[in-house]
Amino acid sequence: NSLGGVISEVHFENLTRLQVLDLSDNPITISIGQSWVPPFQLRYVYLTNCQLGPQFPDWLQFQTQIQELYLADCKLAGTMPAWFWNISSSTIIFLDLSNNQIEGKLPSSLKFTKLVILYLDSNRFEGPLPTMLPSTLDTLYLFNNSFTGQLPIWPHVHSVALSDNLLDGGLSSSICQWTYLEYLDLSDNKLLGEIPHCLGESLQNIYFLNLDNNRLSGEIPHTIGFLSKLMLLQLKNNSFSGEIPLSLKYCTNLWFLDLAQNNLVGSITLWMGENLQQLLVLHLRSN
Repeated sequence: NSLGGVISEVHFENLTRLQVLDLSDNPITISIGQSWVPPFQLRYVYLTNCQLGPQFPDWLQFQTQIQELYLADCKLAGTMPAWFWNISSSTIIFLDLSNNQIEGKLPSSLKFTKLVILYLDSNRFEGPLPTMLPSTLDTLYLFNNSFTGQLPIWPHVHSVALSDNLLDGGLSSSICQWTYLEYLDLSDNKLLGEIPHCLGESLQNIYFLNLDNNRLSGEIPHTIGFLSKLMLLQLKNNSFSGEIPLSLKYCTNLWFLDLAQNNLVGSITLWMGENLQQLLVLHLRSN
């Protein structure tokens, strides 16, 4: 729709039974006083693309039953208020605060939450990544921020997007403990060193692996061929050396393979055409 105008607390004062509020994708300005206490308890809040910020809406702190909270593209700015993670710890399962200008650091542990999906991408978060996540968390999108430091041990996540940050240090063997991982994007960081051999032995469920535009080096480990579900492999613009591992011929589900802009040597062997019959995109330039 294209509903416009300004919504204030007056619009809600008699809606005592309201449980679902969905105003998303409308050019609506939500202007509510910071001292307002809502007469209802919401379970589902969808305000994506509404004009809500720059200040975080204080009335949310009185909502203790929210399960899904979508505030993406709401022009929120500044740091998250201290009370926010208190309401998040109780009932919120899906949280989307992406594409705002929220600053500051995340708590060192989010284990106290019940989150299943967390989208904080395209903000201005900084500092280290949380060291502990809830076992319920399935999907974590933190890309396009300014997170620094190394990767923690997150054994339960399925999908992780951390591209366009400032992560540095080695791609340590801690990543091999992410045994439920299916989707991993670490592109456009400052990661150093080699791909650990255990990655190919441990991440048996992964189908998407993007390590583009880092500072990784050494040979591509032969254990990469153990990733039989792999559909997309992107290692472009690193400093990998040696030959393309023969074991890649066992990744027969690959449809996108990008090994461009490295220091690889050797010949392009016949197995690429014989075994990788699902390939739609093959990039090998500038080696």
